[in-house]
Amino acid sequence: MKHATKITAVMVLVFSLFLMTCDNIGLGEAVDIEALVVTISYPPSASIIRDTFVMAGTVEEDVGLSSVVVSYEDADGVTQTRKATLSNLNSTEKQWRAEVNLATAGVFDLADGKYNFTVTATDTSDRQGSASVTYTIDNTSP
Repeated sequence: MKHATKITAVMVLVFSLFLMTCDNIGLGEAVDIEALVVTISYPPSASIIRDTFVMAGTVEEDVGLSSVVVSYEDADGVTQTRKATLSNLNSTEKQWRAEVNLATAGVFDLADGKYNFTVTATDTSDRQGSASVTYTIDNTSP
């Protein structure tokens, strides 16, 4: 019985030493636990906008940014999406920008009126965050 107790004590000691020498036991550093924080910084909320314009903002995330998409309903009620271009990707606060209200044959995507725009960011772990803003579109010349 004394021999079994000694073996158990040695095994506990070896296991304890093993645990003390390991720095990252658990989920590791690459686990995505932070929510994405999406901001729309330009144009300001409630702006009145004419013609094609650029929307811009930032995304805060901790793993890697996969995509940013701007979506809205056009004059026919069809959801349109614009993939944003990304920059400053080596920082935790990535920048995005997208051109919206594009014209085809002189006709803009959006008729005059108020529209809700939603920006959705997706990281490399497929987690998403979003922000919304309302703009008034006025493509009619005075």
